[in-house]
Amino acid sequence: MKCPTSWARLSLPALCLLLSACGGSGGINATPTPSPTPTPTPAPTPAFPFAASASFQPVTGTSVYMGQLASGLSGGNATVSSTSIAASSADTTIAYDAPSATYTVKSGSEMASLGTADRGSDSSTGPVYSKTAGTISDTLALLGNVQSGSVAPPIALTYTSYGQWTHSDSASGRTTIRYLLFGRPTGASDMPKTGTASYQTIVSAYKLETGFVPSQMTNLSGTATFQANFGNGTVGTTLSIANGTFDGTGNISGDTFAGAFTSSVPTFVAGSFTGGFFGPSAKEMGYAFRITQHNSDPYAGAGPSAADTYISGVVLGVKN
Repeated sequence: MKCPTSWARLSLPALCLLLSACGGSGGINATPTPSPTPTPTPAPTPAFPFAASASFQPVTGTSVYMGQLASGLSGGNATVSSTSIAASSADTTIAYDAPSATYTVKSGSEMASLGTADRGSDSSTGPVYSKTAGTISDTLALLGNVQSGSVAPPIALTYTSYGQWTHSDSASGRTTIRYLLFGRPTGASDMPKTGTASYQTIVSAYKLETGFVPSQMTNLSGTATFQANFGNGTVGTTLSIANGTFDGTGNISGDTFAGAFTSSVPTFVAGSFTGGFFGPSAKEMGYAFRITQHNSDPYAGAGPSAADTYISGVVLGVKN
């Protein structure tokens, strides 16, 4: 409607009718303001395989020993000086530089950078990098999902992976073995608040035995179950490894969790685990663990020394 330019000739009722037709607040020609379209929250970027440079603060499981482990049936005089597990912290990092295809691992004063020239024969799980400089030797073994086209992990992990970094100093006789469990954390705001979930898992572990003759390290295979009760904020896990069964319970805090093991194994002393959830809505999980066992009479009276066993490893899983 075209509104007249001369308003004076209109009566008051006609003027009111004309104003409503010409628009304005509440008029028949008023255009409503459209509601803004909500922006969906993006899912965490997949971590693996690597497509660009990335850096992570991993969950760690660490063992330190002094001396030499057995080579075959002789030559092992090593003693374990410490074992520990730790949640993510800025003190320990694993980073990938895409332009140089180099991995850099760092924990405290220990650091190593390993690239294509340091890559040796791949293991059954993925690439293995090794380097020696002076008295320092480093080895980094990675789960195959970190690189496109490498060995596939036993389960389809997209947001979670792990590596094992061994750092040795021949001058001091000290060797540190670290499991590094890393990925894209779920984030506390994306964590489920109700319901339960179970996870299909894989286990990677080793045991260090000292007090026996000789001292030795053995890679272990095992199985694990893992359940999360998001409503109660608890987790439960059963780990079957090294001819023993260990039951763990723990509590969820944000997108992380931690707990302790119990066991009926006669030599069991203590066990604990710490980890977190990865990917959108806690799609994946992972934890590092340690278990300590003590045998006061390993040779049934035939020898004077006690023996200690230290089991360290990681459990990773994807939601069923």
